[in-house]
Amino acid sequence: MRLANPTLSIVAMLGVGSLVASIGAIHAQESTGLDRDQTRPPAGSVAEARRDYDTLRKAYRPDAAPGVEPDMADRHDRLLSLIFASDRLRQAEATAAGDHASFVAAFKGHLARAIEIEAILKAWIREKPPKAAPGPQPDSRRGFPGEVSEEGLLTIATHEREDAEILLDAAKQSREKAHALQRILPLRRRYVEWREALRQGRTLSDDDLADGIGREDIIHLCAVSEKLRGAEAREARTSSEFIAAFEGHLVRAREIEALVKVSGAARNRKENASKPRQDGVGPSPPGVVEQESALTEASRDREEAEQLLKAARQSEEKAYTLLRIQAARRRYRPMKRLHDEGRITHDRLLDAQARVIEAERMATDDEAQRLAALGRLLDLAEELESRELAEMTVGRGTDADVAEASILRIEAEIRLRSAGAARETKNSGTLERRLAEVERKLDLLLKQRKDR
Repeated sequence: MRLANPTLSIVAMLGVGSLVASIGAIHAQESTGLDRDQTRPPAGSVAEARRDYDTLRKAYRPDAAPGVEPDMADRHDRLLSLIFASDRLRQAEATAAGDHASFVAAFKGHLARAIEIEAILKAWIREKPPKAAPGPQPDSRRGFPGEVSEEGLLTIATHEREDAEILLDAAKQSREKAHALQRILPLRRRYVEWREALRQGRTLSDDDLADGIGREDIIHLCAVSEKLRGAEAREARTSSEFIAAFEGHLVRAREIEALVKVSGAARNRKENASKPRQDGVGPSPPGVVEQESALTEASRDREEAEQLLKAARQSEEKAYTLLRIQAARRRYRPMKRLHDEGRITHDRLLDAQARVIEAERMATDDEAQRLAALGRLLDLAEELESRELAEMTVGRGTDADVAEASILRIEAEIRLRSAGAARETKNSGTLERRLAEVERKLDLLLKQRKDR
């Protein structure tokens, strides 16, 4: 993602010495694609941060920068620069605060600046609407292409003001609460904005099929929901807060599934209106296949969220054990697809399956289930070996491919055999201990009878 003229307007407002501190966040986002909160520079000294903010604020005008032809990208960049500068000042003041009152004052100042910035944009839109037509521009939070308009700029400022209000309430409670929310709020905001982008028909991925929601869109949105759940769970201080993180994740998963269903229904209505439906004739259109794939992904995520919530209500340990299994399975599924397409080797597929099996083995103390998990790995290795033999028979494979599959099958077989031997040794040891205990009790009983 490239920002249009990310430095030109700011150079006109600041000297060269202050340039790096003013736009470091934008350059970091430009080069890495990270979201806005992750790219904010460190606080630095209070005096330096205040000087930078005051310089930007005095020169800031929503309509244009001195000597620069106004456009939406330029307005977007200058607004972000001002927001970044305010947040750097808040961080500097909060870091330097020696008592709770000073710490809270840093957040009050940030809120006051956010309110002022929002008011400037409201007045600009009300009194002098810009003439520039909106177009595809970088979005401040999503990190994906979107539409930046006058209202879009105001939305950015409004979101910043709302976050500042929430942070102030948290800061009044404790430093820890404020720091925790600084990690959670950007994820909450990102989820809402990505969800709304999909509702408005904008794609979150490069795989844009024009109509409906695609599978990659759902993967993006579900990943944000999962990151938010993780952040909330890590910051939880009580069992109820921990469970609430998983409840929120389930609510979002159901919301995503419903969003895909609505999008699919809209696509069907559009297709039915454009041409008569011919059931059973020819393959399904690519868009329909993509929509079905997206719904499968969303439904699976909702089912996993339900399982996670059930585990979280039992214990944290059960929840994280299930998380490990789900993550391993989530990795295995695309690996299986890529292997079937001939794009990855056997060992990578077996490694992905081994991760699933290891996670499942760690989740149970039942030796029979642990052995059964290793048996599934051997089954897969044998299936791959048989496939390579068949491929070589028809001239599509080589003896080297067969040899590779055979090695992987032998390794899986040895692992299963070793685990079975260890189980037998363990069972044998247990039997010997029980027998020794019986003999000890028998000797004691005989001794008691002899003493009589």
